[in-house]
Amino acid sequence: MKVLLILLLLPLFAACGAQAPFGHSEGPELNPPVVTRTAPAVVDRGPVVNIRMLPALIRVDAEPLFFAMDGLAFDTIYVLPGDEVYEGQLLATLQTERQREQIANQERLIARLNRAHNLAAEIWEIDYALIEIRYIERMHAAAEEYNQAAMDEARNLYLEMDRSRLIREQEAEWQRIERADAYARLAEMREDIRYTELLAPFDGIVTYIAPPPRGASVNTVTPIVYLAPVDATPFVEYMGWTFTISGPERIFLHNVQRFTAEINGQIIDLEYITPTREEMAYNALHSLLTRTRFTLPQGYDFPMGSSVRLFVYLTHIEDTLRIPANALFIENGVPYVYRWENEAWVPVRPTFGARSTAFTEVLDGLSEGDVLLVN
Repeated sequence: MKVLLILLLLPLFAACGAQAPFGHSEGPELNPPVVTRTAPAVVDRGPVVNIRMLPALIRVDAEPLFFAMDGLAFDTIYVLPGDEVYEGQLLATLQTERQREQIANQERLIARLNRAHNLAAEIWEIDYALIEIRYIERMHAAAEEYNQAAMDEARNLYLEMDRSRLIREQEAEWQRIERADAYARLAEMREDIRYTELLAPFDGIVTYIAPPPRGASVNTVTPIVYLAPVDATPFVEYMGWTFTISGPERIFLHNVQRFTAEINGQIIDLEYITPTREEMAYNALHSLLTRTRFTLPQGYDFPMGSSVRLFVYLTHIEDTLRIPANALFIENGVPYVYRWENEAWVPVRPTFGARSTAFTEVLDGLSEGDVLLVN
């Protein structure tokens, strides 16, 4: 019975396999292989450049100024960027309240000494003038009356005047020594705080300030103010810490073939300024990084502080045979391309030269106009 039932159902299953169910679709036609639709590349001639863009500014050669004393706390800065200052002007100070109070006390002491000495001199002059008047009076009396007593009194007054002058000279010498000692002490006190004051070494313009917080300890290697001469020549300065960048390819000066800059919409060529030995020694002494600067061509006058886009050319070939970078294939470290030959893509291994992110230089193995497969 079961065998008979199976035999009856076999035609039904066969019909289901031969005819699609209601609503079924075969779907759209499959796309052809991608390679047949890829827009090919053409070998041509043109530049091959590899460029890095870095931030820079228009600046002037400013001199960093430091305090010449370690360990004291910072107090106040008195200038701002852009201020024009004169030689000897006070720019910043350290905290020296106790020392300055001692100086003020010493100055008051000297003032009191001067007043006391001047008053003593005036009193002596008055006393001496009175003795001198009495002496003249006694001399006249002795001459008119031939009075021996008046003559003796006049002689005594003269001796008193002479003694008073000697005493006054001695007192004046002691007062001079006392004042000299007081002024010498004041000079010592001022010398003690001389290096706590940062003074402008020349007439110039403040280009930058880097004051520490008030109360922070200072040292002799941290710049506080940058001062540029009034007639300083502007230049372009890279604003990074050092002239390298992180990533798979680092920039070093000996690898750079050209420098250009875009400033206010203008593209100009730059020339690198090689640091002098003195500058490198100065930077080493004060733990400063070497600055990366470039000269501006003659005839350009850009505002100070203008932003600059610095273009560093690691590769710079004006005109050469080249292919697009995406036409290059690499297998086991060996570069090759597919060239269209006889209606087929044929692998070819040319000799390549310089590379950039956009193009690769062709030294041999391809000709201008060859059609290549894009990777």
